Amino acid sequence: IVGNLMGIIQKNLKRMLGYSTIAQMGYIVLCFSIGLRNDSALAFQSGFFILTTHALTKGLAFLSAGTFYYYDGVEWIKDIRNIADHPFFTFIAMSAAIFSLSAIPPFPGFTGKWTALTSVFAASDPIVAWITLAILVGSLLAFGYYLPLLVNLSNRFIGTRSKTDSNTSLKESPWINISMALFLLAILMLIG
Repeated sequence: IVGNLMGIIQKNLKRMLGYSTIAQMGYIVLCFSIGLRNDSALAFQSGFFILTTHALTKGLAFLSAGTFYYYDGVEWIKDIRNIADHPFFTFIAMSAAIFSLSAIPPFPGFTGKWTALTSVFAASDPIVAWITLAILVGSLLAFGYYLPLLVNLSNRFIGTRSKTDSNTSLKESPWINISMALFLLAILMLIG
């Protein structure tokens, strides 16, 4: 929950993604501790599933954020709306990663948290209410700090950019960057 609370106040895109990783590692440790405490294979499986999907989705998110920074100089979440002619695929890749990290169905992040909650209820542990509350509150907090990013990404599509858009000579992404992002996105969707 601490990582999510720190993520809420972040305005820098990469820093927000970093604090999100801290929160996700908390979910993974929680799943492993439930598995050790109650000898639950489902808890271990959900922990490894969250670990794998998080690595893929966060890799996709950082790849997209790096593309925004390299080609457009965007470091701040609010500046994403000012990008004029960036390749469409980067916005789609970042949106898919954010949906998964926000645990929105049917993306793999939702499946991971769903199996984590299932393992908590299957364990019949006396602290099940506290663990469930921590997972649900953490998920709501995560969606709270991803929402401004999603709004700024969607503003690019519906054409409500601010008037300070001065990027007129944007470079296209080389095909290798697009291919790597497409490959990560394809793996992400296959797992989910």
